[in-house]
Amino acid sequence: MSGDARITGRINIDPPITWAELAGKTWATEGDYEPDPPYAADAKVLVEHRDVDTDLGVLSVRLGVAIVEVGGETSAYTLTQSVERIVAEFRTDPNGTMRTFKGFLHVVWGRGEESWRVHVVDGHAVESRPVMAWPVGAHDEDGVA
Repeated sequence: MSGDARITGRINIDPPITWAELAGKTWATEGDYEPDPPYAADAKVLVEHRDVDTDLGVLSVRLGVAIVEVGGETSAYTLTQSVERIVAEFRTDPNGTMRTFKGFLHVVWGRGEESWRVHVVDGHAVESRPVMAWPVGAHDEDGVA
C-alpha cells in the first residue's frame, strides 16, 4: 500500500544496541533495506559508526542509537507495529538491563488530513492522535457547542 505520509523525529535508545545484537537482522539496520515478510517496514534502527580508543588502538564500532523512519513512499499505517517489533526485539541489553526508548516519530499524512505520533510507553509502542477542542464560548446561536 503506497501513500503520502511524512515521518519525522526519532526514538533514542539507551543503552545503544550492539552490533552483535543487530547482526543478521536486515529489517532493523542501515543501508539498502528489504523487510522480512510478513513484517511491516516503516521503521528501522539507525546505526552510527563511532571510533573508540582502546588498548588495541582506535576501533570503529557500530551501535544502534535510535528508531527512525525507513524513508521512501509510505502510508505509515504500519509504523506502530514496526516500532513495536524493534522494541520487543531489543527491550533488554545482553546483560538483561532494560533499555529506555525516548522520543517519538511524528506522522503527517497527505496535506495534513491526518497526524499522529508513535512513542514507547512501558516497553510498548503506542500511537497518539491529536484531539481537537473548540475554545470556550465557541457555541452556535443556541448556545450549544
